[in-house]
Amino acid sequence: MRLATKTATLLALAAGAHAALITVGGDSGWTPGASIANFSVNMGDTLLFNYGPFDDVWLIPDANATMSCDFSHALLLADRNASPLAFNATFPGTVGFASSAPDHCLEGQRVVITVRTTAPPQRCAAHFLAMDSC
Repeated sequence: MRLATKTATLLALAAGAHAALITVGGDSGWTPGASIANFSVNMGDTLLFNYGPFDDVWLIPDANATMSCDFSHALLLADRNASPLAFNATFPGTVGFASSAPDHCLEGQRVVITVRTTAPPQRCAAHFLAMDSC
């Protein structure tokens, strides 16, 4: 299953599994100016960062710090020339990711991700047809 958006490309990993592989930045990858919007994932999902030789990936534990490109409490996950990075979402909460390459974070190479403990409820077809029950 493939769902392409500006923010991510979702791929189901295995039949029966609920985990997904999410390519951050979609087909554009983890690049400055890719217009990566904030999004949510489920615990167990994997975020895939594909990036060029001058970029890196930092984990920033605060959404505000991420959006202001504040790396003072950030943790380097993958240095330059280490692409791709697979990050497993194993804990709930909100975290940010950004590149520390000169001006890249300020140019939009940052994203805030909310990790949910459970998947959103599934809706049956009757729900979308405004029927009373499923």
